[in-house]
Parts: sequence; C-alpha cells; structure tokens
Amino acid sequence: MPDLPSRQAYVRIGLDEIRATNPRLDPAQADVAGTDVNVVLASAAAMAEEVQRQQAIAFANLLLGSATGEALARLVFDRYGIEVFGAQSAVGTVQFTRATATAGAGTLASGFRVATSDGIEYETTQAATFGPLALVSSPPSVGVRAIVAGAATQVAQNRLTIMRSVAFDTTIAVNNAAATAGGSDRETDDQLRARAIDVFVSARRGTPGAIEAGARSVAGIRFAVAVEAVDEFAFPARFVDLFAADASGTMNGALAALVRNALLEFRAAGIFVRVNDVLPTFVDIRLRLAFSAGTDTVTATTLVRAAVVNAVNQLAPNATLRIATLTEAIRTIAGVIAPTDGAGASGGVLAPVGDLVPAAGRTIRTTLDRVTVE
Repeated sequence: MPDLPSRQAYVRIGLDEIRATNPRLDPAQADVAGTDVNVVLASAAAMAEEVQRQQAIAFANLLLGSATGEALARLVFDRYGIEVFGAQSAVGTVQFTRATATAGAGTLASGFRVATSDGIEYETTQAATFGPLALVSSPPSVGVRAIVAGAATQVAQNRLTIMRSVAFDTTIAVNNAAATAGGSDRETDDQLRARAIDVFVSARRGTPGAIEAGARSVAGIRFAVAVEAVDEFAFPARFVDLFAADASGTMNGALAALVRNALLEFRAAGIFVRVNDVLPTFVDIRLRLAFSAGTDTVTATTLVRAAVVNAVNQLAPNATLRIATLTEAIRTIAGVIAPTDGAGASGGVLAPVGDLVPAAGRTIRTTLDRVTVE
C-alpha cells in the first residue's frame, strides 16, 4: 500500500491549481511566509492532512491486525462477541488447622482474610468450619482469591501464613500448600487478537484446537496444548490431555477447576479432558526400522508410531524418556525387527540420541506428527 500524501504534497497540489486557474498570480509568492496565498495553501494543506489522518485511523480500527487499545476492544466485541480481560486476581487454596480443639466449634466465614509476611492479602471464597473436636477445617482446602488483581500478587507455596481477620480460635493457623495461579495484568492487544482468532479455530467444537481455545477463554490462562490419546491401533482413545497455564507458567487446582467448567462448552460430549497441573515438553522422535519378510510395512509403521506416542505420553511428570522405553514400544509390533540403541543394521532410534531428562515441573510428551520413520 503506497504512503498517504504528505502536507507538502497537498501544498504542491494547491499550487498547481493556482497556476492552472490564475496565470497572473506569481507562484513564487506561495513560498513567501505571511503572504495571502501562502497562508491559504498552508492552512488548506493542514486541514487536508488532518482529515486524511482521521480517515487512516478509522480504517485501521476496522482491521484486527491494526486496531489497538479501546478500538480493538470494540472491534472484537462487535465481530466476535468477546470482551477484553482486565487484570485478574490469582486463585488458590489454603488449609486452616489448629493444634487443639479447646475453643470448640466455630466457622471462619467466606471473605476471611489471610496474607503473606510482606502484606499480599487474599480472602476466602467459602466458609471453613471446625467441628467441636476437629483440628482441620471442613472442607480441608478452602478457596482463596487475591484482594488486588494482577500478576504481582500471585504467590508461591507456603506464603499465605498470616491471619488478617479475627478468628473465633486464636490458635488457628493457615498455609497454602500450592502456589496460587491465574493472576494476570490487563490483557494485551496481541493476546486479545489471538483470542479473537480462536473464535474461528473453535467454531467446530470438540477438536484439539477448540479445546485449547476453550482453555484460553478462561481469564488468566495464556497457554494451552491439547494432546489426543490414541490406542495401539492409532485410533482415538476418547481421552485428551490438556496442559494449560497462566502467564507465569503455573496451573493449580483452583484454576484447573475453572478450566474444566469452561470446557463443558468446548469438549465433545463423552470425551474426558484431563487438565494437568504441569506443562509438557514436546519432543521429536526419528526412527529407522527394519521389517520381517511379508510384513505390511505401511500398517506396521502406523502401529509403531502409535505405540511410541503411547509409551512417551504415559511418562509421569519429571520422568526421564529413555531410549529403552522407545525400543520396548517398537518391539510390541509384530513384523518389526527390534531396533538397537544405535543406527545398526536393523535400524534404530535416530533421535533423540540419548535419554532425555525434563526440567522440573515438565512432562515429556509427543504427538503422531512428531514421530517420523525414515
């Protein structure tokens, strides 16, 4: 798209018009500051440039890729029916305990405030009740939400230890065994655009892309990857693993509950979606195989890839992916000669070249399109 005319271009247009319509007027007077013709041309060019600028802004605000700020918020609401996420409060759970039941029964009402040692406050979203002899509240884990929204008020585990509200029993203690999650600042323009694009991705509900979009429709969720499980015949196993997280890369039970509720409108009926508390590390796997005479190599290759996906995707969080695990998975398919640990005469695992140890809090995963056979 060519650049729009500058103010100087409008001055030249006006000067050309003067020359064409009034040959007795000296065009040089247009360049003399303060002359009538100079003032008229300059003011007209300035007005034309401003009108042009407003038109360009209005046009840009009609396009998803160029609209910004409030204009983008109006655009996505009008066209896609979604609203911009403001700053979100982190959520989590705490446990109320006491050493003795001397004070008897009592309740900590919803809205009870707890805090960290440096003053970050949370309030409970449900009541915590102690029976006459109970040392642990019921329910044992009580939901909490940050008083001040934003990423800065998200806290790590074992930080919420201060009782800010007055309890019926002064010996009651509080703690959060898991980090809070979901705290985020106001949604950026790029994040809002991505969610708007998700509207088209999720139009046909039940697909991995739709499930990912459903997770991202929860305020505070920034990342989502859905992995469809397959059986030994490479058929869908009616089970989906969802790895979702907030901007800090954290997912906890309270945030996972919000995601599961949102997915009721996105997952296919009867298909279980497991919302995991960790993030996956996806790996590419390359194999070189040999087959027994008479083997249907196309079918066998499909089964091998499915077996490898199943073997890798059964690894627990933080578990090491061992070459031996891949080798054993391949051995389960009839007609495939078991590979060696290297690229020997019978083929082998070409990548990864050795055992893979994931970072803490990660789970190694792969998908069918990442498993290739040479």
